[in-house]
Amino acid sequence: MSSNRAAKISDLRQIPDGQSVIIRSRQITALPGCGIPENTAYIEELDRSSGIRIDLSELNNWSAQTGDTVTITGFLATSQDGERFILATDMQQAAATDRIKPVIMTNKAAGGSTIGLQSGVWDGWFVENPDGTREYKSQEAAGLNPIGLLVKISGKVSQIDPNGAYFYIDDGARVDDGTYTGGDWNYGIRIALDGRNYTKGKFLTITGVVSCFRHTDGKLRRLIRPVLVEQEQ
Repeated sequence: MSSNRAAKISDLRQIPDGQSVIIRSRQITALPGCGIPENTAYIEELDRSSGIRIDLSELNNWSAQTGDTVTITGFLATSQDGERFILATDMQQAAATDRIKPVIMTNKAAGGSTIGLQSGVWDGWFVENPDGTREYKSQEAAGLNPIGLLVKISGKVSQIDPNGAYFYIDDGARVDDGTYTGGDWNYGIRIALDGRNYTKGKFLTITGVVSCFRHTDGKLRRLIRPVLVEQEQ
């Protein structure tokens, strides 16, 4: 079977799941640890225009470091949470280059509309009805879709999952994803990390990769998979 040779990571968004692909000489921006799952990596264009998740579970004894330049061969797929990725069957490494710096981004910008076969995330808000009831509305977010990019965001801790699955930070935009924790509405952006060591109101700066999770309505919501969490002293 011949593989689709993608000139850019963004080209992969147009190629259906199940297709074999090769993407050459892209930099690894994240590897397992902190909020990055086991057997997961992210690669990115050197110009920071796009990135994509790599599933390394089919590789034997892989060894790589953040900053390495790699050529990935594999098959395109979409996770249950709606994130497109490459199931890698081969990874060739080259010498490391200067590490890509994260894109500084607002909570709102860390989500965008559908591009190709990568679905966009959705925003929500409440509307006050004439009878005094409140109705939840939602629509797909506008703007570029940054899923797969290494970014840096900041904000105050606004919600903490008591089971340790996630927490939220808010930069003042009060982004609403239509979810709640323990009966309280979540606002801000979800961080895929145990936040029980933090307190609400604590200011954090988080470097991580833009991802997504699937809400009960089937639509995608913003998610950051952190590689570094910095606390304000």
